[in-house]
Amino acid sequence: MNEPEGKLPTSKRLAYDDLGREIRTGSSRAAIILAVAAIDDLLRVAIVLNFIKLSRKDEDNIFTGNGPLSPFSSRIKVAYAMGLISRKLRSDLDRLRKIRNDYAHKTLEMSLEDEDQDEAIRGLNAASDIRDAAQLPVKEILARSVETISLYLILRTSPPSMAASAEFIAELRCLDYSNSVEAKRRAHSQPYQSR
Repeated sequence: MNEPEGKLPTSKRLAYDDLGREIRTGSSRAAIILAVAAIDDLLRVAIVLNFIKLSRKDEDNIFTGNGPLSPFSSRIKVAYAMGLISRKLRSDLDRLRKIRNDYAHKTLEMSLEDEDQDEAIRGLNAASDIRDAAQLPVKEILARSVETISLYLILRTSPPSMAASAEFIAELRCLDYSNSVEAKRRAHSQPYQSR
């Protein structure tokens, strides 16, 4: 199946509601791996949409296997350098990446409810505006943080004519998102897009 550049194959992804449900109810290992995978997909799209038009093969050579943007850590660094993510979001993504790596590369029994994991998730910038967070389970905090980060990245990939509403901006202030910052980033990138 040929998908347009900058889009992930939709038939292979979990529906958004299913993803949130799996994060909330699955094992800790499944929750963090799915959470980071969902964010990673959106980060890839945000980066690709700021590239020149690439064939699927050229895009895959960059983002898969031994490609320079295959590692999530590389995508985070490049997205920050491109102005696609704020310093606060970069910090959150690095924190989530480290937690995910612990679960993906260790066979130890671990839980997001463990004190260090719980503190790391609750310490995300994306979680800072969640009401009554202290009373919520850590997986709920993770799921809501993924929703906030996803919204941020979706707005970053929206057409310039789509400015975020005040309601969305209020939800994203914890990650330093604003229409004025986005307008400056897009104005700065325009001379480079014509190359």
